[in-house]
Amino acid sequence: MDDKFNSIAESASIAKGINDYLNHYVSVADAKAGALAVMAALSGSVSSYFIGDDPDNVLQWIMKCSLFFHFLTLMTCCLIVFPRKPSRGDSVIFWEDIAQDNECHVYQDRFELAVSNNFSSREYSSQNYYISKVLSTKHFWLRMGIILYAVAAAITMFMLNWPVAIK
Repeated sequence: MDDKFNSIAESASIAKGINDYLNHYVSVADAKAGALAVMAALSGSVSSYFIGDDPDNVLQWIMKCSLFFHFLTLMTCCLIVFPRKPSRGDSVIFWEDIAQDNECHVYQDRFELAVSNNFSSREYSSQNYYISKVLSTKHFWLRMGIILYAVAAAITMFMLNWPVAIK
């Protein structure tokens, strides 16, 4: 019996370690999105400074395109940090599922039942699956945000170094 308990405890410990690892990278993705948003806002404000009122000035239209890419970058960053709900509906470790219980004792009963059924590794492995889906989505949008920002920054830098005055 001790070997089975140790195996279950070890399995739960490994699954919990993976859960911590994935949650760390969710936080890292959110932090990167925050930094990217700050960079986009700052360089976007530089771009907006050089936009004038002359509708025939091609250079100003190019700077408006740069400003548009900065805006898209900011919207992408919002998609990254927007909370997602990777729930399967009856988890005893996912906050949204816990909050669905009407009263504390309902959750306590569910938790005790799950513990008596050796829930840990199955619960964490299920949670890990859903967190990995969230992480995959966050990183997709982070890559898109970086690409959009690179385009915006390249246009801005090119235009700032253009020999003709923009305004």
